Amino acid sequence: INSELNRPIFMIQMGLIGILFLLAVGLSIYVMNFTLLATIAVIFMGSLYYGYSTIAEPRNFRAIIYSVLAIDILYIFMSLLTFLAFTQYSIAYNAVKLLGKQSGMPVYVYQMPEVARELALYSKAPCYEVASAESLTQAKGNFSILVKHDQLQQLHMESMHLRLLSEMQLVVHKTGTFNKLLQLAKGNGSLENIDFLQYSAP
Repeated sequence: INSELNRPIFMIQMGLIGILFLLAVGLSIYVMNFTLLATIAVIFMGSLYYGYSTIAEPRNFRAIIYSVLAIDILYIFMSLLTFLAFTQYSIAYNAVKLLGKQSGMPVYVYQMPEVARELALYSKAPCYEVASAESLTQAKGNFSILVKHDQLQQLHMESMHLRLLSEMQLVVHKTGTFNKLLQLAKGNGSLENIDFLQYSAP
């Protein structure tokens, strides 16, 4: 019994595989991030070469291998897209990067509970979400504070002797639509100014 794929079905499958490849390449061009675009371009060119070198192989073999390659390139695109967007604009990632040398110092996150929970997963330091400036007065010793810039005045910075470590444009709510992820990767996402502060006990 000949189990070889017939030509019409094979061509349909090749068309779907082509769409996956073009989707990964097209979205990479749309985002226009050099790392992402270069990686996808290299994989795409390698896949084209492999396809040319295996053109004489049976249809079944090509259908399976090309499908795997197409799924892989789309998976790599999504993984890189997420990595580039979140490492550049994630508050938790940048907080660990900035405060890493002070790993034992507690970190208080002002009115951003989702950020506090995420930061607690990655940071070795104790992380707490605080809802009011008054609750910070109960904190003991040295600590760091993460706060939205437009809420900075609520902390009464002068009376608390807070020192600004850094101010960054980051994203508070990373979850959402695929389009939001694309915009973040392009650098056009909805960002907020986040202040990283440090309190030193007198």
